[in-house]
Amino acid sequence: LSPIIHPRLSQAGLLFPVFLAINISFILVWLFVSWKWLLLPIIGIIGCWNYVRDYCPLNLGRAKEDGIIILSYNVANFFTDESNNMDGQRTMEYILESNADIICLQECPKGGNIFQKLKERMEANGYKTKFAHGLRIFSKWPFIGKAIHEESKDTGNGSLAWMINIDGDTTLIINSHLQSNGISEEEKDVYENAIERYDQEQMKATGKLLLSRLSKAASKRANQTDTLCSIIKQYERHSIIATGDMNDTPISYTFQAISGYLNSAFTESGNGLGISFIR
Repeated sequence: LSPIIHPRLSQAGLLFPVFLAINISFILVWLFVSWKWLLLPIIGIIGCWNYVRDYCPLNLGRAKEDGIIILSYNVANFFTDESNNMDGQRTMEYILESNADIICLQECPKGGNIFQKLKERMEANGYKTKFAHGLRIFSKWPFIGKAIHEESKDTGNGSLAWMINIDGDTTLIINSHLQSNGISEEEKDVYENAIERYDQEQMKATGKLLLSRLSKAASKRANQTDTLCSIIKQYERHSIIATGDMNDTPISYTFQAISGYLNSAFTESGNGLGISFIR
């Protein structure tokens, strides 16, 4: 469901892993209690198997093929905060050690000591770079022509798209940073404390606030997603690589809309839950 049309109802996808876990538990229950009911949860899982695979793919027996290495990383301005285990210097070292062919950074500063060190090292290693609105692309291959798209409005979120010549193959590389949910750590703590105390009034009040924040963010993110999909559709005759900080889950309008045009690298080759943002 589009969050623009159904802002709150579209958030139901956040409950998908909860219902999936319940369904799996019922398989175990009926296995020992009543076999005739066993088919019901199994049919439920089969019916939404594509979504199960998006959320938790299993590709254990698949052989890895040779290819290019791409790194997408929200570097949070190379900020250092020991209390949250954030270390800008370590982030820079991780990027350098990756030796990726294409590196897409979000929340990347224009300057600063750490970034200047990174930029100098990258250029010394033959990388070319493009930058716009906190989005940066480093590439071992040459960029072609002008930017295909640059978007960053009042929210500071959007996409940067550019053509790259990968060994003769003209490829569109897109680096995006879509709308974040904008929920503060304090608001999360209030809700968690209300649950621990089982304070129903506080849970209801805080829950409404969080749902409102999620709905508004999802609506803005849907507009950005539609723009992103229009770029992909316009250049679909080319090879396309879309990366970035999407700020959304596999069972969301963002993911499903983009997957209508492109294959998910994680679904095709990943294993287990794709948790990339602990907080």
